[in-house]
Amino acid sequence: IFIMLGLNEAGYPLDSLKERYRQDVEQIQELQPDAVIFVQAIMKVTKDKSDKDPIFNNPGIEERNARIAELADNRTVFYLDVNEVVCDENGALRKDITFDNIHLLGSKYDIWVDYLKQKGI
Repeated sequence: IFIMLGLNEAGYPLDSLKERYRQDVEQIQELQPDAVIFVQAIMKVTKDKSDKDPIFNNPGIEERNARIAELADNRTVFYLDVNEVVCDENGALRKDITFDNIHLLGSKYDIWVDYLKQKGI
């Protein structure tokens, strides 16, 4: 089971984000005890967006991703960070694969899908 919260959740306080995510993971484990769960990092934004937005910025996303990563036990819950393949050399979402500095172009979802196939199986 793959879970990814989006950028909208980046505005939540750090502790409540992690707690809510933990509750969701526990509920899934209760409903599907044999499931392998992959919690995914929140995808970063472009440098332009990050530099101008007090809430939706890469330092804030990195803080949230660190909390999400803490949920992984590497036995039944694993952390995946697609930012490895969608970010530039400075750690920001590549401008050539987004239309709004936040979301991937539909034609670039294959980058994400390929990453999940490679790391999540």
